[in-house]
Amino acid sequence: MSFSDKAKMVSVVMHDDLDGNNLFISHVGVIVEDEEGALFVEKLSFQEPYQAWKFQNKEAVYSYLLDRYAVDYSQETAQPFIMENDKLIKTKS
Repeated sequence: MSFSDKAKMVSVVMHDDLDGNNLFISHVGVIVEDEEGALFVEKLSFQEPYQAWKFQNKEAVYSYLLDRYAVDYSQETAQPFIMENDKLIKTKS
């Protein structure tokens, strides 16, 4: 089976220090780019339906995710970062 190379899995990776130091994927979605922008499909919780968002480009999707998940609670954990498939894409600056 093969998938279109236009569809990419985007993951938000977070750091947890409650029971050791671990990285875990806290959120995932699928992004598909075309000439009109980037479509991002995600599911926020078990109770909520899938939702699709249209963004101008992938950078806008990354910003949306980091604004949502890279919240500073004065904890000693590392900031979340974004992975696209198996590549590190972006961290909050």
